[in-house]
Amino acid sequence: MPVNTMKKLSVVTLTKETGDLMRALQKLRCADICRTAVPPSSEDEREPAVIYDEELAGLPAVDTAAETTALNAHIAEVGRAADFLARFETKKKGLFTPVEEVSFDDFVANDEAAAEETVREALALAARYDAAEAAARDTAAELAALRPLEAYPLAIPEDKTAATVTVVGTLPSGTDVRAVTDSLDGLAAVLEKIAPVDGGTAVACTAYHGDADETLRVLTACGFVKSALRAGAEDGFAAGRVAALEAALKEKEDELDRLRAEASDLSQKLPLVRTLADKLDTDAARLGATERVKRTEKTVLLTAWIPAAAQQEISDMLAARGDAYEITDPAPGEEAPIQLSNNRFASNFEPVLAMYSLPRYGTYDPTFVMSIFYMLIFGLMFADAGYGALLSLGCFLIIKFMKPRGSMKSFMMMFGLCGLSCTFMGILFGSYFGNLPSTLATTFRGSETWIKPLLFDPMNGQGPMYFLIISLVVGAIHLSAGLVIKMIILWKSGDRFGAIVDVGSWLVIFLGIGVYILLAMVIGVSGLAGIIIAGIGALTIVATAGRAEKNPVMKFLKGLLGLYGIVGYASDLLSYSRILSLCLASAVIANVVNLLGTLPGPGFGSVVGLLIASLLGHTLNMALNLLGTFVHTSRLQYIEFFGKFYEDGGRAFEPLTPHSKHVVFK
Repeated sequence: MPVNTMKKLSVVTLTKETGDLMRALQKLRCADICRTAVPPSSEDEREPAVIYDEELAGLPAVDTAAETTALNAHIAEVGRAADFLARFETKKKGLFTPVEEVSFDDFVANDEAAAEETVREALALAARYDAAEAAARDTAAELAALRPLEAYPLAIPEDKTAATVTVVGTLPSGTDVRAVTDSLDGLAAVLEKIAPVDGGTAVACTAYHGDADETLRVLTACGFVKSALRAGAEDGFAAGRVAALEAALKEKEDELDRLRAEASDLSQKLPLVRTLADKLDTDAARLGATERVKRTEKTVLLTAWIPAAAQQEISDMLAARGDAYEITDPAPGEEAPIQLSNNRFASNFEPVLAMYSLPRYGTYDPTFVMSIFYMLIFGLMFADAGYGALLSLGCFLIIKFMKPRGSMKSFMMMFGLCGLSCTFMGILFGSYFGNLPSTLATTFRGSETWIKPLLFDPMNGQGPMYFLIISLVVGAIHLSAGLVIKMIILWKSGDRFGAIVDVGSWLVIFLGIGVYILLAMVIGVSGLAGIIIAGIGALTIVATAGRAEKNPVMKFLKGLLGLYGIVGYASDLLSYSRILSLCLASAVIANVVNLLGTLPGPGFGSVVGLLIASLLGHTLNMALNLLGTFVHTSRLQYIEFFGKFYEDGGRAFEPLTPHSKHVVFK
């Protein structure tokens, strides 16, 4: 199916109405506001995000720089307030707490003012708390540094008498105090060790006034650092200062407790602050889009892409506002953005398509067809009923209780659906956490009975060969589906002859090969009919592949060269052998895990071993092979399937919408 039809919207309104118009468009969530530019000289340089209009390109854009700067500053303030209150939040949001839905208009009308007041209170409280915390931290640091000197009876850092000076300081860790004392030989000075301190040894040096300077010079050369602490006679020396600091620290801690209680009470309004943050982010998104709008002296001119399905809704809104507007089809050379539109099943696989590249506007959207093959191939690669059931259960529980949004919800639903496919394939091929049922029966009952596969076991006998055949058959159908889509695209585009001879011929060849295999190898009769069918397709290619050449010889040679494409198709088909490889890889690892768990033999040891093996081995096996299955299933879509028909290069449709992280704006 083609991607959604897009329309180009052009609106003219008064400058003073710009904000109201942008809010209305944001509320509708269906207008991708575009820049306007002159078409570039080369089509290869064309930017799909831009609408080209010679007349509008020369007009200046609406200037929102000042408003944006102020808004960003306010967003930062609200963020700081929210971060502060979150530190004291008593009621944390649970893992499965759904995201709250909030009416944007109701919040602005009824709760925004209260939220702003909460932000102001939180910022003022945060400033008080930070100041109190810093003061307590400084007091605690001074107290910790002074405690080792608590018994010192003189002033710190310096005490003087009529004849002497005593200085308190620190020598580096590992310094030999006796060696420092020896270095003072010849000076009227005495060095006294006080106590070990953090990073060294606290010492006091008493020197005669006349030798004080030289003594300090010698001590400094030995690494002595004069103490920065202060404790004089008026403080009661070190002991008195320690007592005062302890009282001060207790007072500051009590103040912090009061502030914490106040912050905890205020944190009850944190949801309001977070909603305000989302509202401001929404305003910022609107201002960013407004910068793309052109202006004249008294009016603004807006251009945007809108889905054709939203045309009536937007027309009604603009008519009610009294704006002048026009809705037209894209002009030649304009690439409209891409909005995919699939049913509820296929829409879950749209993120997989987007990971590769969106289709170009007006081309085929293969999401629905891809989703069917994606589930089928995913299930074959990870064909285990146990792993599949866990995958589906986990994904569906996440969707139910965690309420993910956007692409995350789509991914969860996609993996849940693929888990159902894995479960079905596991039942067909008898895999339940590998050979766990068989292992349990053999270990604890001495019996080899187990849940038998509905088809065959890929791990035993001819199973791998049968599974390889299934993989290649699925691959052939997958590739043929891609060719059928290409044929339909060519037919609808008017190139019906090319659809028949360039694509249909290969389908005839593949049909002939299939008929030959069915008759000659499966039924056991003559495969001549298949050879004839394939021959017709081959002759058609030889006769038409060189039709653009005028020289008969070159026409024939190029026709023969056209058959060389069979090599590429064979290579593509062999790529599907990875389905067998991925299936066997997960099965072998699961079987090894089961074997390791039952090594202790029948009894309690195997029960414990299996529990440990299941928790560790099967979890790791599931995680690793789930990743590998996702990557390789996607690769078969991107390379083998899309390579037959897909036209990529589209830009995603990005309408102006409310931006929210903590709530969902209705």
